[in-house]
Amino acid sequence: MTYSKGGRVNAVWSATFDHVDGQALVTKRVVKRNADLFAAVWTYSPGGGFSAVTAALRGLSIWLAVFRFRVEQVYLVCSRSVFGFIRDIPALLLARFGVRVVVHCHGSDFVDLFNLPVIGALARYLYRNCEVIVPSAHLINALTQLPVRQVHLVENFIECDNDPVPLTKPSDCLRVYWNSNVISSKGVVDVAEGVALARAEGLSIRFTIIGRPIADEEASERRMAEFLEDLAQNEENKVLGSVSKEAAADLLREADVVILPSRYPSECQPLAIVAAMGAGRQVIVSDTPALSATVGDYPALRIRPGAENVKKALIAAGRIDDGDLLELHEAAYRARIRFSADLFDRKIRDLLSRPMANR
Repeated sequence: MTYSKGGRVNAVWSATFDHVDGQALVTKRVVKRNADLFAAVWTYSPGGGFSAVTAALRGLSIWLAVFRFRVEQVYLVCSRSVFGFIRDIPALLLARFGVRVVVHCHGSDFVDLFNLPVIGALARYLYRNCEVIVPSAHLINALTQLPVRQVHLVENFIECDNDPVPLTKPSDCLRVYWNSNVISSKGVVDVAEGVALARAEGLSIRFTIIGRPIADEEASERRMAEFLEDLAQNEENKVLGSVSKEAAADLLREADVVILPSRYPSECQPLAIVAAMGAGRQVIVSDTPALSATVGDYPALRIRPGAENVKKALIAAGRIDDGDLLELHEAAYRARIRFSADLFDRKIRDLLSRPMANR
């Protein structure tokens, strides 16, 4: 661990971000692009068990730094669970001692933390002096009602250098792409069943699914792994598991439709949908505040939960016309401006460089 000259420390507190998911990709970019601002990076293993041990050790490190150096600012990527909140306490507590703590929130269920008995009161106490970054406008009103110092909106980004490749009419097969972790509440089972229903009505579909199985309240990790195994039995489905960021981008260029009918409580601004809009692909999402805010004025199909609604949306996607294709291509350029990686970098840099906000 290194510290800046003069004994002043600007630091990062986060779960490890060496894997591929939305939060990790965003955190990795922030740390890489602002490396000159951060003298120390404290990370802990995600999940339970050993994670608690590593977080406790990192917490000890950060407080030793408080006594040995002048800790001025901490960029904190907050956890999404009650256990994760408890794990973040050593870093959050610094805000009560004059350190500027800037919290980057990546989950829509963040606001629920403040309404829990006992834990909610502790969250209100700890966050009172923190600034919070959110990627989605739908969270702003809720957060401004909470005792936080200031709320900042910084939407996520698209990593792309070339112009979007125009989408063409589906020929003999509609190419449907799932680009997210395989979590039941994200609607992946509804998608698989909707694909089967659409095929039964004569629509030819090649369904490609990437991502690793993850447990939630609806289904265990083992159950989702078995679901993927069953899906792979059909040759019209391509089940690829976790892939690199570059491979995911290649698959997106080959897709006609990206679908995410999610009811996942933490869903906020998924990079899979942001990337799909930047590529000018057809987008199907659930009609939730988080996903509606994400797509904005992009011509996405917004649906209610259920396989039957997925089927209807896929059939509609297969009937796209020239006017729709032109609208999508134009919308892709607007999305690239809205989710510009350079714009994201400038906003984050500005936030991390400014002094603590006044209440």
